Amino acid sequence: MDLGGKAMIQHVLDAFTHAGLDEVVLVLSPALAWKPKTSERLKVVLNPYANQGISTSVKVGMEGISAKSEAVVIGLADKPFLSVSTIEALVESYRRSASEIVVPVLRGKRGNPILFRRNLFRKLRSLKGDVGAKVLVESKEYSVEEVPVEDEGVLFDVDTPEDLRKAKEMLSSWSGVTEGKAGK
Repeated sequence: MDLGGKAMIQHVLDAFTHAGLDEVVLVLSPALAWKPKTSERLKVVLNPYANQGISTSVKVGMEGISAKSEAVVIGLADKPFLSVSTIEALVESYRRSASEIVVPVLRGKRGNPILFRRNLFRKLRSLKGDVGAKVLVESKEYSVEEVPVEDEGVLFDVDTPEDLRKAKEMLSSWSGVTEGKAGK
């Protein structure tokens, strides 16, 4: 979907690539006829099982990460207003705490993206059906660090035509992706 002259997913991808992550793995359906802007840290993997549920995208994405990865930040393609500073705040919190999961919180509500430590990689790879990684956050089985943010992008997603209309209205007042600490 076009949002301000570029694909909505490119807005999300820009936030992740500007956040200074070691690598960014983008999971796409083979049916999607779209090519992202290239980045030296970007790896695109195709999910031939996309019609079998969200868990398949998590699994395919996990297979695409480096074997040396200590943690993974899982984000969604329908969150075009996510800020670079939120992703950086999750990583900073991960480095300071021993929590297994790090999640942004705005006005008391948990949002997305979510960071998972390496010890949960096996669990992420074992998800089944139309279940995303959020199920691990909600399980109360793992330690969760909540990071307060002032980023509406962690809660706002585009699921309906009405959401897209609202996103187009919001775009006029949104400053877009700004360079994170890694880009300075």
